[in-house]
Amino acid sequence: MPTYEEFVTTTLDYYKEATPPLKLAVDLNGRPFFYLRPITFDYTKFYTELPSLLGKWRKANPTLSTSVFEITKENTTNWLENLVLKRKDRILFMIDSIDYRHIGHIGYSSFNFKEHSAEIDCVLRGEISPIPNLMHNVLMGMLNWGKEVLLLDHIYLSVNKDNPRAIKLYKDCGFQEMYDIPLFRKELPNGEIRWDADENRSSNDAEKFGVMMKYMGGIHA
Repeated sequence: MPTYEEFVTTTLDYYKEATPPLKLAVDLNGRPFFYLRPITFDYTKFYTELPSLLGKWRKANPTLSTSVFEITKENTTNWLENLVLKRKDRILFMIDSIDYRHIGHIGYSSFNFKEHSAEIDCVLRGEISPIPNLMHNVLMGMLNWGKEVLLLDHIYLSVNKDNPRAIKLYKDCGFQEMYDIPLFRKELPNGEIRWDADENRSSNDAEKFGVMMKYMGGIHA
């Protein structure tokens, strides 16, 4: 019998290797509302300008990450291929309208296989959409998928404390704040600036804070 880690990595690989990409339909009143499509290893066949699009969204939404770096097509391609697709414990879905327009993305990462837990990752609406309550329904769709397909017992996420709009969205979807995360500025040789947690430093010296949140609800239809 496979371990939970083997089960999850095999499942994620299945979604990342499917050709053409699988689509998870989120329905409203019995009809598709929008689609969640996993980004696959051969994404260039289906999303030819994906790195440029993701880079554009990242520039327009600087609070998405605690890192500050030069956003180029090359850097985005490297991030997508090496830090998303090749990671065994990470998957990223495109949010597509029913006419296949790209609206944003969302995923899972940072699995704790002993705890059967993971974190919601890269929540972003990149384009204006007429779909009502889009990101609320996107997040609920991902929570259901995590519970039903990945058999997660616990789902977390972290968010910048200075992003009250995102925190409200997550609370509306059933997340509760657990604790603040002190963040400390770190400059890398490549010019990237990151804000990382550091257990060896006092929280009194922190210049920024994140918030760790935990999903407390059940599966929502």
